Amino acid sequence: MFFVNGGKRLKGDARKAGRLFIVAVLIVALVFSIGLASLFTHPAYAAFPGSNGKIAFHSNRDGDWEIFVMNADGSGQTQLTFNTANDAWPAWSPDGSKIAFASDRDGDNEIWVMNSDGSSQTQLTFNTANDYDPAWQPIIARPVGGVATPVNKLSILTPYLALIGLAGAVATVIGLRRRRKP
Repeated sequence: MFFVNGGKRLKGDARKAGRLFIVAVLIVALVFSIGLASLFTHPAYAAFPGSNGKIAFHSNRDGDWEIFVMNADGSGQTQLTFNTANDAWPAWSPDGSKIAFASDRDGDNEIWVMNSDGSSQTQLTFNTANDYDPAWQPIIARPVGGVATPVNKLSILTPYLALIGLAGAVATVIGLRRRRKP
Protein backbone atom coordinates (compact mmCIF):
# COMPACT_ATOMS: atom_id res chain seq x y z
CA MET A 1 0.00 0.00 0.00
CA PHE A 2 1.05 3.56 -0.58
CA PHE A 3 0.92 6.07 2.26
CA VAL A 4 1.66 9.77 2.59
CA ASN A 5 2.26 12.03 5.58
CA GLY A 6 0.27 11.08 8.63
CA GLY A 7 -0.33 7.51 7.44
CA LYS A 8 -3.21 8.46 5.12
CA ARG A 9 -3.76 6.07 2.26
CA LEU A 10 -3.44 7.32 -1.33
CA LYS A 11 -6.42 6.80 -3.58
CA GLY A 12 -7.09 6.45 -7.29
CA ASP A 13 -4.88 8.61 -9.49
CA ALA A 14 -2.32 9.27 -6.77
CA ARG A 15 -1.82 5.54 -6.28
CA LYS A 16 -1.39 5.01 -10.05
CA ALA A 17 1.04 7.93 -10.22
CA GLY A 18 3.07 6.42 -7.39
CA ARG A 19 3.28 3.07 -9.17
CA LEU A 20 4.23 4.73 -12.45
CA PHE A 21 6.91 6.71 -10.66
CA ILE A 22 8.42 3.53 -9.19
CA VAL A 23 8.34 1.80 -12.60
CA ALA A 24 9.98 4.83 -14.24
CA VAL A 25 12.73 4.94 -11.60
CA LEU A 26 13.39 1.21 -12.09
CA ILE A 27 13.58 1.67 -15.88
CA VAL A 28 16.04 4.55 -15.50
CA ALA A 29 18.15 2.49 -13.09
CA LEU A 30 18.15 -0.48 -15.48
CA VAL A 31 19.15 1.62 -18.49
CA PHE A 32 21.86 3.37 -16.47
CA SER A 33 23.29 0.07 -15.20
CA ILE A 34 23.36 -1.37 -18.73
CA GLY A 35 25.20 1.76 -19.89
CA LEU A 36 27.76 1.43 -17.09
CA ALA A 37 28.27 -2.26 -17.82
CA SER A 38 28.98 -1.51 -21.47
CA LEU A 39 31.68 1.00 -20.46
CA PHE A 40 33.60 -1.52 -18.39
CA THR A 41 33.33 -4.66 -20.51
CA HIS A 42 35.52 -5.44 -23.50
CA PRO A 43 33.99 -8.00 -25.80
CA ALA A 44 36.24 -10.06 -28.04
CA TYR A 45 36.70 -8.40 -31.41
CA ALA A 46 37.79 -10.14 -34.57
CA ALA A 47 37.11 -9.39 -38.21
CA PHE A 48 35.19 -11.84 -40.36
CA PRO A 49 37.66 -13.91 -42.37
CA GLY A 50 38.47 -12.64 -45.81
CA SER A 51 38.42 -14.91 -48.81
CA ASN A 52 41.76 -16.29 -47.58
CA GLY A 53 40.05 -17.84 -44.53
CA LYS A 54 42.23 -15.99 -41.99
CA ILE A 55 40.88 -14.09 -38.98
CA ALA A 56 42.20 -10.62 -38.15
CA PHE A 57 42.06 -9.43 -34.54
CA HIS A 58 43.65 -6.93 -32.19
CA SER A 59 45.43 -7.78 -28.96
CA ASN A 60 47.38 -5.91 -26.29
CA ARG A 61 49.71 -8.80 -25.48
CA ASP A 62 52.79 -6.59 -26.00
CA GLY A 63 51.51 -3.68 -23.89
CA ASP A 64 49.65 -1.76 -26.57
CA TRP A 65 47.03 -2.79 -29.13
CA GLU A 66 48.39 -4.40 -32.29
CA ILE A 67 46.84 -6.18 -35.29
CA PHE A 68 47.28 -9.96 -35.65
CA VAL A 69 46.03 -12.61 -38.06
CA MET A 70 45.52 -16.33 -37.51
CA ASN A 71 44.06 -19.38 -39.17
CA ALA A 72 40.45 -20.31 -38.41
CA ASP A 73 41.64 -23.04 -36.00
CA GLY A 74 43.74 -20.56 -33.97
CA SER A 75 47.09 -21.66 -35.36
CA GLY A 76 49.58 -19.46 -37.19
CA GLN A 77 49.08 -16.32 -35.10
CA THR A 78 51.13 -13.57 -36.72
CA GLN A 79 51.58 -9.97 -35.55
CA LEU A 80 51.23 -7.48 -38.42
CA THR A 81 51.76 -4.09 -36.72
CA PHE A 82 54.75 -3.22 -34.53
CA ASN A 83 54.75 0.22 -32.89
CA THR A 84 54.03 1.98 -29.60
CA ALA A 85 50.69 3.33 -30.85
CA ASN A 86 47.37 1.52 -30.57
CA ASP A 87 46.29 -0.31 -33.74
CA ALA A 88 42.84 -1.90 -33.55
CA TRP A 89 39.53 -2.74 -35.27
CA PRO A 90 40.85 -4.70 -38.26
CA ALA A 91 38.52 -5.30 -41.21
CA TRP A 92 39.29 -7.59 -44.15
CA SER A 93 38.68 -6.40 -47.69
CA PRO A 94 36.17 -8.66 -49.49
CA ASP A 95 38.95 -10.22 -51.61
CA GLY A 96 41.19 -10.83 -48.54
CA SER A 97 44.13 -8.85 -49.92
CA LYS A 98 43.97 -5.86 -47.55
CA ILE A 99 43.13 -5.04 -43.94
CA ALA A 100 41.73 -1.67 -42.87
CA PHE A 101 42.26 -0.69 -39.24
CA ALA A 102 42.34 2.28 -36.86
CA SER A 103 45.53 3.65 -35.32
CA ASP A 104 46.29 6.56 -32.98
CA ARG A 105 49.82 7.04 -34.38
CA ASP A 106 49.16 10.74 -35.01
CA GLY A 107 47.51 11.41 -31.63
CA ASP A 108 43.91 10.50 -32.49
CA ASN A 109 42.36 7.49 -34.20
CA GLU A 110 42.68 7.54 -37.99
CA ILE A 111 41.88 4.89 -40.59
CA TRP A 112 44.79 3.01 -42.13
CA VAL A 113 45.03 0.20 -44.68
CA MET A 114 47.73 -2.44 -45.22
CA ASN A 115 48.32 -5.55 -47.28
CA SER A 116 47.25 -8.83 -45.68
CA ASP A 117 50.90 -9.55 -44.74
CA GLY A 118 51.26 -6.21 -42.85
CA SER A 119 53.24 -4.43 -45.58
CA SER A 120 52.44 -1.05 -47.17
CA GLN A 121 50.71 0.51 -44.16
CA THR A 122 49.06 3.70 -45.45
CA GLN A 123 47.05 6.34 -43.58
CA LEU A 124 43.71 7.15 -45.26
CA THR A 125 42.12 9.79 -43.00
CA PHE A 126 43.73 12.99 -41.72
CA ASN A 127 41.70 15.00 -39.21
CA THR A 128 41.39 15.82 -35.52
CA ALA A 129 38.32 13.61 -35.00
CA ASN A 130 38.50 9.99 -33.88
CA ASP A 131 37.92 7.69 -36.86
CA TYR A 132 37.67 4.00 -36.07
CA ASP A 133 35.87 0.71 -36.78
CA PRO A 134 36.28 0.67 -40.57
CA ALA A 135 34.15 -1.60 -42.75
CA TRP A 136 34.60 -2.67 -46.36
CA GLN A 137 31.66 -2.46 -48.68
CA PRO A 138 31.66 -4.25 -52.01
CA ILE A 139 30.51 -1.95 -54.81
CA ILE A 140 29.38 -3.23 -58.16
CA ALA A 141 31.11 -1.44 -61.03
CA ARG A 142 29.11 -1.61 -64.26
CA PRO A 143 31.29 -0.87 -67.24
CA VAL A 144 29.41 0.21 -70.36
CA GLY A 145 28.35 -2.91 -72.21
CA GLY A 146 30.27 -5.11 -69.77
CA VAL A 147 29.62 -7.49 -66.94
CA ALA A 148 29.26 -6.24 -63.36
CA THR A 149 32.42 -6.79 -61.32
CA PRO A 150 32.93 -6.27 -57.56
CA VAL A 151 35.19 -3.42 -56.45
CA ASN A 152 36.53 -2.84 -52.92
CA LYS A 153 35.45 0.37 -51.27
CA LEU A 154 36.13 1.28 -47.65
CA SER A 155 33.30 2.91 -45.76
CA ILE A 156 34.17 4.45 -42.41
CA LEU A 157 31.63 3.87 -39.69
CA THR A 158 31.87 5.84 -36.47
CA PRO A 159 30.02 3.97 -33.73
CA TYR A 160 28.11 5.86 -31.09
CA LEU A 161 26.43 5.00 -27.80
CA ALA A 162 22.76 5.67 -27.22
CA LEU A 163 20.73 4.86 -24.16
CA ILE A 164 17.41 3.95 -25.75
CA GLY A 165 14.42 4.62 -23.59
CA LEU A 166 16.19 6.91 -21.13
CA ALA A 167 14.57 10.04 -22.50
CA GLY A 168 11.16 8.37 -22.40
CA ALA A 169 11.65 7.22 -18.82
CA VAL A 170 12.76 10.68 -17.70
CA ALA A 171 9.80 12.25 -19.50
CA THR A 172 7.47 9.83 -17.71
CA VAL A 173 8.91 10.76 -14.33
CA ILE A 174 8.70 14.48 -15.07
CA GLY A 175 5.19 14.13 -16.52
CA LEU A 176 3.77 12.43 -13.43
CA ARG A 177 1.72 14.65 -11.27
CA ARG A 178 -0.62 14.07 -8.45
CA ARG A 179 -4.16 15.19 -9.01
CA ARG A 180 -5.95 16.71 -6.07
CA LYS A 181 -9.64 16.92 -5.56
CA PRO A 182 -10.99 20.45 -5.10
